[in-house]
Amino acid sequence: MTLAFFLALWAWSGLVIHLMVSALFVRGIRQLVRIENITSQPRQPYPKVSIVLAARNEERHVRSAIQTLSRMDYPHLEIIAVDDRSTDGTREILEQLAAQDSRISVLHIDSLPEGWLGKNHALYRGAERARGEWILFTDADVFMKADTLRRAVHYAQQQNVDLLAALPGLEMPGWWLETFALVFMLFFCLYFQPWRARRPNSRSYIGVGAFTLVRASTYHELGGHRPIAMRPDDDVRLGKLFKEHGKRIDVVRAAQHVRVPWYSSWADLQRGLEKNLFSGVDYRMEIIIVSSLAALLFNVAPYLMVFLAEGWARWAFGASCCVLWAMSLTAARAAQMRLSAALGFPLAVLLFVYLQWRTMIVNLWYGGIRWRDTFYSWEQLKPG
Repeated sequence: MTLAFFLALWAWSGLVIHLMVSALFVRGIRQLVRIENITSQPRQPYPKVSIVLAARNEERHVRSAIQTLSRMDYPHLEIIAVDDRSTDGTREILEQLAAQDSRISVLHIDSLPEGWLGKNHALYRGAERARGEWILFTDADVFMKADTLRRAVHYAQQQNVDLLAALPGLEMPGWWLETFALVFMLFFCLYFQPWRARRPNSRSYIGVGAFTLVRASTYHELGGHRPIAMRPDDDVRLGKLFKEHGKRIDVVRAAQHVRVPWYSSWADLQRGLEKNLFSGVDYRMEIIIVSSLAALLFNVAPYLMVFLAEGWARWAFGASCCVLWAMSLTAARAAQMRLSAALGFPLAVLLFVYLQWRTMIVNLWYGGIRWRDTFYSWEQLKPG
């Protein structure tokens, strides 16, 4: 068999794969309800909601984030801010905010018990204090519109779900970072397929650190964060915990209502993803190897082969590039990102592969992960 035959086989099989994956993604995203299309006037009274967030050295964002939460036009609301061993001004900021708003309470944690990751323990402790029928887990740097919670609670009650996640919009300071965020979100959605999470017979699950609303009774019934105490990817694992126990979960698109300033620089991005890129695939090297090779072969190489191949193979590679760009544009629209970010798709995929391998090597080299100034060894992480 000639080289031309293998090039043609690669080109046309790749085009078929791209068309199938693109159709899956576009159809799936369109199946998700947009939170702005949900009415904010439920037929039944609003239940009490407890917002629980963990903050460790978040003095840069925590004040403005909690102020946006306190401006929620939700009638029965409490905000529980957990100061998780902060060494900057976070503690003082939280106390000031609590003194200004009786709905805000602060829980200070001075030590981390064995068998817990810091954030998971902080959220668990905060949920213990919660008195709402529903608990909203969020992060200390998330900004929400005033009517976000009313719409989410109404939808959760209407659909009778136990967990509702919201896909946020990611805010990045530059075009390159935004391009990477777009590819990350695209791969995240293709890996977890959140549009299938609501199906009882599907194994898909979802959870989002920026916005995961849970029925309090169900959360406590399942043991809260204790079963996932050592998972760095606690948000999606909480969704998996609910799904494995037969609970109803769902997800909405909320890029306009929930905004997250993700990472402010390449250095922050690199450090931040060290904790969850490897854990997200259950520390399985074979998944990193296979997924990175597939990404290079089908998401990067076609852009080169347009110039290197000849004949019909070149046209097939070119068509694949167009399909990938079209899928990226759909993702950019869904995430409320600049459309031009889609143009950097192949370069962002290269960066994603690099970060996958770097994260795996660093985690294996040091024998664990470092997260928020705390080191967790493999002996601690693997049982989780």
